[in-house]
Amino acid sequence: MRKKILLASLVILTVLILAKSFGDNHLEQSRESEEYNGLFTDMTTTTNTYCLPVTRTEVVAFTMLDEGRFELSYAADNLLGDVKLVVKQTNNDDDVFKWSGKKGSSREAFQLNSGNYELHYTTAQWGYLKVGYKQETPIEKMLECSAQADNDLDGLPNTLEFELGSDINSIDTDGDGLSDFAEAYKYKTNLLEADTDGDGTQDGEWDERRESTYTIRAVVDLRPPFDIVEMNDHYQDARLISENGDGSTRCEVIVYPNAKVFIDPGEFRKASNSIDYTESTYTKNYTDTMVSDMANLIVGSHTDLQVLYKVLGRFSEEMSYVDPVEDLGYESTLPILFHMYKDESGNIVTEKLAKSNRLTIDELKDRIVYADSMYKHGVHGACGSTSVLKGAMFRAAGLEERTIFAIPLMFSYDVDDTKYNISSPYNYGHVVVESENSSSISDHFYHEVKIGNNWIRVDGEAQQSLLQGLTSDVYKTKIYIKLLDSIDITDDNYYTTWNYRTWNEKRGYIFRSVEESYGDNM
Repeated sequence: MRKKILLASLVILTVLILAKSFGDNHLEQSRESEEYNGLFTDMTTTTNTYCLPVTRTEVVAFTMLDEGRFELSYAADNLLGDVKLVVKQTNNDDDVFKWSGKKGSSREAFQLNSGNYELHYTTAQWGYLKVGYKQETPIEKMLECSAQADNDLDGLPNTLEFELGSDINSIDTDGDGLSDFAEAYKYKTNLLEADTDGDGTQDGEWDERRESTYTIRAVVDLRPPFDIVEMNDHYQDARLISENGDGSTRCEVIVYPNAKVFIDPGEFRKASNSIDYTESTYTKNYTDTMVSDMANLIVGSHTDLQVLYKVLGRFSEEMSYVDPVEDLGYESTLPILFHMYKDESGNIVTEKLAKSNRLTIDELKDRIVYADSMYKHGVHGACGSTSVLKGAMFRAAGLEERTIFAIPLMFSYDVDDTKYNISSPYNYGHVVVESENSSSISDHFYHEVKIGNNWIRVDGEAQQSLLQGLTSDVYKTKIYIKLLDSIDITDDNYYTTWNYRTWNEKRGYIFRSVEESYGDNM
């Protein structure tokens, strides 16, 4: 018996030595091959596998932060059986890439959308396999960027201003009333010429701003809360037309769907001179636990953009949505946050909450109103509740943050006879509500976060990809009009207007006309 065991052991040892020798030989051959072909140059991850007398399948998971280029390299040389390589999106049976064979080598490149993916490879018997891959997306490039000098703090780093020819010490090089940043990325006008089209009117005049880019003009009647000053930002211009005499105000809003943000990360220093945008608030409350968790999370982050994405990742991985009605038993679809606001003395007023058939009101608030308790439970409600929790996490990490309240551009009622003249793809999300269902309410809460010297929109709904969620390429998603920004949702009284009881007679917004324009200088 001992002789048989000894003999078997010797056989196994011999097999392993031969396999190792075989693998080493193929490894050397593979190395020579990759030096010649550059198969694995700059690969972020490579896998070396000696194929012993067994087959096995390995899975490598990876995430594309945004739509971008994916490269896959492989080198295989086997005596028995085929090596199998598959790239597929998680929870999707369709293969993005597939190869099998005993011997072969290649470097493949293709585009992938944002999302979670898996690389499956099955080894063959008696051979060698090496697999490498890399991913390259705009966001990943940005995350590797370091902070750049910006003398005039206009959002354009000095290096870019040198390239554009603008003055690094002047926010408005040509003196037309528009910042260099806005001309380059919002209005698409010449930031070196005060009158881009030479018609005698400077670019800063209201109608001239639309001459060099695609715009959408909306005339809308608004009821409070809204702030005409805060409605002017990098994505839209707004001005008052008239008071209607019924408590509503007619406004003109120009939306710039193609406005881009040059994301210039700033060196991360936990903000200490901006208390309003980093402090714990009534709903965005946080304790030492959240602060400690965020501090541990962002260790090694050098820029505010890196911090932002680590917090977004934590939120996505560990926080889950709960439906207040279906999951918590709340007997109204009107968000609880719409019922809560501060009076003139700063005291919280709560108006006419509905009942819950499962939880007490305090238990409900712990899960969809107050950030610290939502964080402990790992849950959040719809967009308002989401903005509260995510906002608190940003603040606890040391980022400057504020909440945005917005309305959808393409949402109206058949009784309004709203005139729409919008072509595809900008009319995505167009909804006309029948008059008998006129209590339907549509709104949206999301964020602006200070990245470098710019306030950047960070929108969960528009975030089909992380990059899009930052740059707000709104033509790919529903277009929203920002009505105001706030430190805390309870800073404004939504309930007076935004409630089902009076919505039919006194809606928060009524669109009168929405029309597009292609600038004459495009």
